[in-house]
Amino acid sequence: MATDGEDKYDEPIMQQEISDHHIHSTFFEHGTVQFFFDAVKFYKALLQKEVELLTKDEDIRAIFGGRVLDSFPITKEVNYAHKMQECIQELIENQGKDAPDYDVHLTHRQLRFIKSACILYLEHLRRRRQAIANRQDISKFMLEAIDQQLGRLEEKTEIGVLRTATPYPIALSQLRRSEETETQPPAKEEGEHIRPRPIVLDTIEIRDPELRNRCLDLLAQFRDDGQHERLDTVVNEATRILEDRLRLLSKAPASCVGVDLAKYAFSASPNPRLVVSDLSAEQEAAHLLYRGVFGFLRNSVHHRLVKDLQPERVLQIVGTVDYLISVAEAVIPSGNL
Repeated sequence: MATDGEDKYDEPIMQQEISDHHIHSTFFEHGTVQFFFDAVKFYKALLQKEVELLTKDEDIRAIFGGRVLDSFPITKEVNYAHKMQECIQELIENQGKDAPDYDVHLTHRQLRFIKSACILYLEHLRRRRQAIANRQDISKFMLEAIDQQLGRLEEKTEIGVLRTATPYPIALSQLRRSEETETQPPAKEEGEHIRPRPIVLDTIEIRDPELRNRCLDLLAQFRDDGQHERLDTVVNEATRILEDRLRLLSKAPASCVGVDLAKYAFSASPNPRLVVSDLSAEQEAAHLLYRGVFGFLRNSVHHRLVKDLQPERVLQIVGTVDYLISVAEAVIPSGNL
């Protein structure tokens, strides 16, 4: 069965951009469709503010004179956004407002438009989050819930058929500037104390001191500053610590790295240097687990820049590394060391 956002009739999902006229027959769960609707509605509302300037602002009216507003590109964009909002609304009403998921038939261009509106809406929500973080009546638990929800929403822009869809060229830069004053927190009076943004990192306990000291502060800094494009350095640091610890425990040479290090430490052929189980199948599974972490998590950030990581996912990766370190340090003594 197809998963959320995956084409039901075009499996596997194509990895290259396809024609804007291609019709996707897919489905999205209820919360995803509602997010699409909210994002398109938000984008349309921002566009309408600029359209109002064409009729109400005297300076702008003087420049354009009596030209027909319907011919303006921004007016056409409002109309298209309105049609997309109606399309999603009709989808919800026809299939039921309480439906767990919705069958969707949309062109690739429409999905690209929706993805762009969602990206813009997320930018707006992140600015709201920053304003909320500076309020005195907000606990770290509330901020944690907000951050988790923003992470879930961002992941919705990269599921199924949206994963390979390039954003539709909407007026992002203009809209960001137009709403900047609305989402900025009020200026503080001189000398007034400004509370630092809370750090929400309590969902996973990191027990290894080196991992905690070298990764959590870095994660907190990038998370609170909104520098998600730098979160790959946290994953890189965590897997580097794991690599260093395994090398120390297995007495591997300095040149032994990554998947070769996992094999050197845990491979049952001929004899493992770090024995985590006396059952050969479990020992080999451990070898494959560490090999997978190095081959997938370490190598993905070690050899290229990965700019689309989420703080919550990065924290989970750090937690995984923490667990793997604890497993390696609890090994059964081996005569091969």
